[in-house]
Amino acid sequence: AKENRNTLNNTIYVESFFLDGLFTLNAQASYIYYQQKEKDDAARYGKPYFGSKLFPLKNLQENKNFFFYLESRIGFATGIDNTKFIESNYYSGVGNIAIGYAYERFSMIGRVGGEAPLSKNKSVNESEESLPYALRQNQTGTVDKIQLKKTHNFSAFLNFAITEKISVFSGFLYRTPFNGIEKETATAEKIPSIFREGSIGMNFTFNEKYFMTISYKNPLYRGRDFRPYESSIVFAFSFSL
Repeated sequence: AKENRNTLNNTIYVESFFLDGLFTLNAQASYIYYQQKEKDDAARYGKPYFGSKLFPLKNLQENKNFFFYLESRIGFATGIDNTKFIESNYYSGVGNIAIGYAYERFSMIGRVGGEAPLSKNKSVNESEESLPYALRQNQTGTVDKIQLKKTHNFSAFLNFAITEKISVFSGFLYRTPFNGIEKETATAEKIPSIFREGSIGMNFTFNEKYFMTISYKNPLYRGRDFRPYESSIVFAFSFSL
């Protein structure tokens, strides 16, 4: 990733269905490890999210080969202790609409949505406003470096089932602004306005309860100074109780 380091993002996502599948409640938490060259390795807790999905056409979907849902999530402020948490001390709201359709061995999924800040980004030095300037521990907080922006994104995936338990897929992500909700003010005029990402992967279904995905993601813009990462490999394992 940027700053000459590798990033290992570990995420736990929990979701529960209610009213016979009409809506869900979910929560997400992450722990991020930074393996850095010529620097000490570091780790931080990520931004926690809590949200819900609504399936308004559930009865119609049960007899058809398509699905549709509405999604909303709240991202919570991480706090001012940036030795334990990533510098994301603001609230944000996420909204998405997703629709998919299956035909024989093919299935297509599309999602459109975005994220918007719900509060200001408060840094360490804002918590020390009552102290004389010379006594403040952090005199260059992130508020001056980061500008919060509304984001818009679109993603689409095409999946092909090789067997009943193995399928392959390709995907595309379109997002603006380039870096998402956090826009760096120092390089604002140099960074492109649109971020694009391509992905390929495989799905493995072991049985009705266990499911695994392996994918490879690659930014389509290759400007070395701006792309958020070189490439990434994603491993996901899901199970139901």
